[in-house]
Amino acid sequence: MRQWLRRRRYRRAVKIDFGWLLSGFPNGFSEVLWQRHPGIEADLPRHMALGEGSEMAALQIVSSVITHIIEQSDDLEWKHTVLDQLKCAKDQAPTDSFASGILRMESTAYHWALANKFDMTFRDIMMSEIIGALAGKSANERRGKRLSNYIFRGLGLQ
Repeated sequence: MRQWLRRRRYRRAVKIDFGWLLSGFPNGFSEVLWQRHPGIEADLPRHMALGEGSEMAALQIVSSVITHIIEQSDDLEWKHTVLDQLKCAKDQAPTDSFASGILRMESTAYHWALANKFDMTFRDIMMSEIIGALAGKSANERRGKRLSNYIFRGLGLQ
């Protein structure tokens, strides 16, 4: 099969999965994000070269874009509201549409992991990034915390 056709099919599959992950957000949200973040298109060849499935690529892209949106917001009250609603989601449904969208994203990623589209660890990383960003942690702080958690789990200390 021609390389351009493989790239085109891969792009379409990633874009569909990107939309599925963002289906809990208002209509058109995924299309707006795809268009406003040109780095998504530029990054697709790397994901394809690594042999990642479209779901895995979409998960990484969504995690990066949503985290970027959170980091760019100066509204600390909104960040705390979303974070509180995510923490209380088992007891009551969130009222913030962004929190609802994140929970839907997590649910989709969870089901994909159960279907062996990727390891559950990647869903955990996505949520760690989002929750860390909402809590005001820098990318380095989030990475360091995640790394220490995996080391402790690997050593059986947690």
